[in-house]
Amino acid sequence: MSNGFVLLDYENPEQDPSLVSLEGRGSSTFLEEPHQVEAFREAFGSIQRSALSETAAIRLIEQLREETTK
Repeated sequence: MSNGFVLLDYENPEQDPSLVSLEGRGSSTFLEEPHQVEAFREAFGSIQRSALSETAAIRLIEQLREETTK
Protein backbone atom coordinates (compact mmCIF):
# COMPACT_ATOMS: atom_id res chain seq x y z
CA MET A 1 0.00 0.00 0.00
CA SER A 2 1.28 3.46 -0.89
CA ASN A 3 1.65 6.00 1.86
CA GLY A 4 0.16 9.45 1.59
CA PHE A 5 2.03 12.71 1.84
CA VAL A 6 1.26 16.30 2.70
CA LEU A 7 3.14 19.31 1.34
CA LEU A 8 3.34 22.00 3.98
CA ASP A 9 3.96 25.53 2.73
CA TYR A 10 3.99 28.38 5.21
CA GLU A 11 3.26 32.08 4.92
CA ASN A 12 6.86 33.08 5.67
CA PRO A 13 9.16 30.60 3.86
CA GLU A 14 12.28 32.38 5.14
CA GLN A 15 11.28 31.64 8.71
CA ASP A 16 9.35 28.42 8.10
CA PRO A 17 10.54 26.59 4.97
CA SER A 18 8.29 24.12 3.18
CA LEU A 19 8.39 20.50 4.22
CA VAL A 20 6.77 17.17 3.43
CA SER A 21 5.00 14.94 5.91
CA LEU A 22 5.04 11.28 4.90
CA GLU A 23 2.13 9.47 6.49
CA GLY A 24 2.69 5.87 7.44
CA ARG A 25 0.83 3.32 9.46
CA GLY A 26 1.14 4.64 13.00
CA SER A 27 3.88 7.17 12.27
CA SER A 28 4.92 10.19 10.22
CA THR A 29 8.24 11.30 8.79
CA PHE A 30 9.12 14.87 7.92
CA LEU A 31 11.37 15.76 4.99
CA GLU A 32 12.91 19.22 5.05
CA GLU A 33 15.68 19.21 2.44
CA PRO A 34 14.74 21.41 -0.55
CA HIS A 35 15.47 18.65 -3.10
CA GLN A 36 13.21 16.25 -1.17
CA VAL A 37 10.37 18.79 -1.00
CA GLU A 38 10.75 19.57 -4.71
CA ALA A 39 10.51 15.87 -5.62
CA PHE A 40 7.16 15.61 -3.83
CA ARG A 41 5.99 18.91 -5.31
CA GLU A 42 6.69 17.44 -8.77
CA ALA A 43 4.83 14.24 -7.82
CA PHE A 44 1.85 16.31 -6.67
CA GLY A 45 1.88 18.23 -9.95
CA SER A 46 1.85 14.95 -11.86
CA ILE A 47 -1.12 13.73 -9.81
CA GLN A 48 -2.98 16.99 -10.48
CA ARG A 49 -2.36 16.77 -14.23
CA SER A 50 -3.68 13.19 -14.40
CA ALA A 51 -6.77 13.82 -12.26
CA LEU A 52 -10.22 14.13 -13.78
CA SER A 53 -11.92 17.50 -13.80
CA GLU A 54 -14.73 17.98 -11.29
CA THR A 55 -17.33 17.58 -14.04
CA ALA A 56 -15.70 14.44 -15.44
CA ALA A 57 -15.41 12.93 -11.95
CA ILE A 58 -19.08 13.54 -11.25
CA ARG A 59 -20.04 11.96 -14.59
CA LEU A 60 -17.88 8.91 -13.85
CA ILE A 61 -19.35 8.47 -10.37
CA GLU A 62 -22.89 8.76 -11.76
CA GLN A 63 -22.10 6.26 -14.50
CA LEU A 64 -20.64 3.78 -12.02
CA ARG A 65 -23.60 4.22 -9.70
CA GLU A 66 -26.00 3.47 -12.55
CA GLU A 67 -24.01 0.39 -13.59
CA THR A 68 -23.90 -1.02 -10.07
CA THR A 69 -27.57 -0.43 -9.26
CA LYS A 70 -28.94 -2.24 -12.34
